[in-house]
Amino acid sequence: MNDIELTELFVEYSKTQMKLAILESAIQTEVLKRADSQKIAGVKATYYQPGIEYDYEAAAKAQRVTDTVIAEHATVKLTPRWKEIAEVVQADVSKFAVEKPARVVVKV
Repeated sequence: MNDIELTELFVEYSKTQMKLAILESAIQTEVLKRADSQKIAGVKATYYQPGIEYDYEAAAKAQRVTDTVIAEHATVKLTPRWKEIAEVVQADVSKFAVEKPARVVVKV
């Protein structure tokens, strides 16, 4: 494949992505009108009922919640930094290496 052929592929990909975006929008509009999920030809458009989500953090902060109250209702999640731990214990990381193949990500 020469440079011109590759360029043509990129242009066709870009045009197809634009067409897909238009189709996706049209599907979303119609599914919203129907208020019901649809699955046709392997394409699924999932309808989600409208609802209300609350921003509990903003509501609590608006009441000038104290650090004491926050601490009483907080959880702590430990996240180990495995690279640092492996260095401290002088682990032989070469035994645990995973080779990543070359890859290409295409975006518009």
